[in-house]
Amino acid sequence: MTEAIVRLGLRENLAQFALLVVINAFVGAMVRLERSILPAIADQDFHLATRAAITFGSGLVAAVRMRETLAADARITRD
Repeated sequence: MTEAIVRLGLRENLAQFALLVVINAFVGAMVRLERSILPAIADQDFHLATRAAITFGSGLVAAVRMRETLAADARITRD
């Protein structure tokens, strides 16, 4: 069995670091979009208060992510 050489440092792992930065930027943009667009849609289409829209949207996203996490955990532990 061959042993993989582990290289530490930013220069050695620049591609992975850049990917991490890009992913974090997209996640931040999506959170900002949710918090700026969702209240306007909720007020215009559903006549909900801004605070209720943010609470509902955050709860919905959390519920979906939890369901995905539990499903992934069930797949991993079954194997």
